[in-house]
Amino acid sequence: METPRLGVRTLQPMRVAQEPVDGPKALDAASLDATGNAATTVRNDPIYETVIYTLGYSGGADKTFLRRVANDPTSPIYDSTRPAGEFVFAPDQSALLTAFNAIATEILRRSQ
Repeated sequence: METPRLGVRTLQPMRVAQEPVDGPKALDAASLDATGNAATTVRNDPIYETVIYTLGYSGGADKTFLRRVANDPTSPIYDSTRPAGEFVFAPDQSALLTAFNAIATEILRRSQ
């Protein structure tokens, strides 16, 4: 009878994810990455000090993601060396006008 060697074990084969590369989850992740990267590229342009505003509506896009795109000071990855934007949330249709007016007011304030 052979003595088992210490520290040696049999590895189980890896399970490969069943989600296709062009499936909905992969496309969604790629879209979010592309949008976040585009926002960072625009914000980092040395000539223009671009400010980005985002508006979240009800059950739509992820609030954390929209804060990140806008470089809102409440974002967990806020970069104080880049222009700060603003994320405004409208929980329902009746709040949309207020949300758009908040963004318009901020744009007018910055333009003066």
